[in-house]
Amino acid sequence: MQRGKENIVLSGFMGSGKTSVGNELSHLTGMPFLDTDALIEEEAGERVHQIFSKGEEEFRALEREKIEEVCRERGVVVAVGGGAVLEPLNVRRLKEGGIIYYLEVSAEEAIKRVPADGTRPLFDPAKAEELLKERKPAYARAADVIVKTDGRTPLEVALEVLGDWKRRKEGSRV
Repeated sequence: MQRGKENIVLSGFMGSGKTSVGNELSHLTGMPFLDTDALIEEEAGERVHQIFSKGEEEFRALEREKIEEVCRERGVVVAVGGGAVLEPLNVRRLKEGGIIYYLEVSAEEAIKRVPADGTRPLFDPAKAEELLKERKPAYARAADVIVKTDGRTPLEVALEVLGDWKRRKEGSRV
């Protein structure tokens, strides 16, 4: 692992399992888990969909600030929102301190996993495939490693991520 890349960063589409896998990784490693969407909600005192209702740009500005903040941490598991890696500045910051794992999910699986309760501001089951197709190249460009999540439990995905992260870490000690 390159010097300074102690963080495990989870990116991907809504429903890919970032929060669930992040919690599993935190449990397995003892590393703190930081979910940027949850941190934004905590600071703003509002849910993500409420912030989005005022305009996506307001949310994206809060997201940039939160990513800058969490990237100062070392030895943490970080989950970023589904649109975070669409912005090159966010990707650069995340890569400075961590390995980015793209948790790849199919549109069909995402639709099964994401509740249709309006809490995901950009999630429309009828347009999920189109939005995922639009974002997939950015996810892949940002990723250091792609991990498929369809049909797998959060623990299975977390163990794959952890195994890769440990191999990279051990490889840097040579």
